[in-house]
Amino acid sequence: MSRKMLTRAVALLIAFSMMIALFVGCGNTATNPSTTAAKTEAENTTAKVPEKYVIRMSTTQAGIPNSNEVVDKLSEMLGVTLKMDVLPRGADGANKLNLLLASNDFPDIINEVPEIATAGRLIVKDGFAKFTMDELKANMPKYYEFMNTNAGPAAEKMWAAKTKYDGGDGKTMKALSTIYPDSMIPYGGVWRMDMLEEAGVTSVPTTIEEFGNALGKIKAKWPKNYPMTARGAYLWQAFTTIFGAYGLVAYDWGIYDDGQPMPGMLSKNAKLAFAKLNEWFKKGYIDPEYVTLKDPPNMGTGNTAFSEWAGWANYDSELPNATLRTEAQKLNPNARFAMTPLIKSELYPDVKPTWPVWDPIDYGVGTTGFGLQLENDKNKLYKSMQIVESLLFDKEISLVGQFGIEGKHWTRNGDTVTISEKFPMYSEAATNQGVYGQAYTALNNIAVAQTYLKGDLYYKQKAKYMSTMGIDMQNWSGILKVSLQKGAFKDASGNDINMTEIYKLQDQAFVWLISGEKPISWFDEFVSQWKKAGGDKLIEAANRDWVGK
Repeated sequence: MSRKMLTRAVALLIAFSMMIALFVGCGNTATNPSTTAAKTEAENTTAKVPEKYVIRMSTTQAGIPNSNEVVDKLSEMLGVTLKMDVLPRGADGANKLNLLLASNDFPDIINEVPEIATAGRLIVKDGFAKFTMDELKANMPKYYEFMNTNAGPAAEKMWAAKTKYDGGDGKTMKALSTIYPDSMIPYGGVWRMDMLEEAGVTSVPTTIEEFGNALGKIKAKWPKNYPMTARGAYLWQAFTTIFGAYGLVAYDWGIYDDGQPMPGMLSKNAKLAFAKLNEWFKKGYIDPEYVTLKDPPNMGTGNTAFSEWAGWANYDSELPNATLRTEAQKLNPNARFAMTPLIKSELYPDVKPTWPVWDPIDYGVGTTGFGLQLENDKNKLYKSMQIVESLLFDKEISLVGQFGIEGKHWTRNGDTVTISEKFPMYSEAATNQGVYGQAYTALNNIAVAQTYLKGDLYYKQKAKYMSTMGIDMQNWSGILKVSLQKGAFKDASGNDINMTEIYKLQDQAFVWLISGEKPISWFDEFVSQWKKAGGDKLIEAANRDWVGK
């Protein structure tokens, strides 16, 4: 499908994975903020050897050539020669990065760490260059400022966690992670409002009890369909609405029973959530194929009336680029959508509902770092940091990186960008989905996307959505849960604890308890097995390293 003359209030999408996005404003001369001697050495090196760096940058956007007019334009604007290393996503990308690392051929700028969890952490640990807070402030001041602004009162703790669990020494860090305004808005659940109304439900459910009643009416109206599905290919994204009603995030660590740290799925309230989901599964409310779903379904098919883990802007009724709403209405022009608020349980009125939020400490699709080899070339490290800053915060550089050449690929009218020609660096499918700007930095949503392109309508609708959810935009505390876990679990000797069996058991229990392969009474046995498989050591590590007991 051609993207001619499409006016956008752009909502850039991170392919999922997701997440996070920031920063800009790069200087042309590398500086060393750490010590006067190091600064003098850097200045002398720059003075003696005027150098145009060749900067290798990884990207997960297939088909990007090393030399075309957009890359050449960016090279000119940045004062370097950019070379793009195309990497696949997932395990294949992790393998490719490991091979590059082993052959001393690692990129200078790495965008998107393949595979959140073990593989991503090892790549950061073994392949990323360390840098200090002073070096970050000097070379990426707008990134630093933006992180502080959005972390608010938690900024000091955030940086302390980054240097402790990322750098490992309390002084340095290795990865830039995303925390931007939209990451603080959880990926909520969405209803086909027209299906609810046709089934006799006149308003969006606000409690677990109303939720189940609505699913039952939809099942009665369309008995061959499943009213509810979830993105179960990534179980940590599945049924967050329901677990949240019981005050927990299933896969994230938090303080739960008796003040103990644990994954939410082991808490006492998790047993109630699993029981409710199992009840609905047996009634045919939940699509048994949810475990295969990687992306939000096209809800225009009418096969399901409720899905989740999709950004509100994808379904908004007024935004012109609400991608998932648009795709659904191609199949059914009458499809209308409503985002679910935080729901509660009438049986447990004292439980505060919650929702997960992207964490600025963990690694994944929203992670950018710099090759380990740059620890031996500080000037090139600083230049690489400045490049990322510019791609994020310099308006003109960011516009080229996201949309191509002005006058050929796009035009502007005030704060509106009109796409006049398909961006040559992306596949047709990516272009049709509006996936721009992710070639050059994983932290791509901040300055241009958030402030220059989205416009007043976007922020008006965002405020409306937050109000619908029942979230005070100025007071997130106690509603949006950021995982307690900061980095890898370590034993008392400082060695990483192997999590393979733990993760396997958690995934099995999640699926078994919902499907009924194991009865709800088995939940207590699951908790016991989890502790025997090494969970006790994890709780000990969490208390020691994260809770401070």
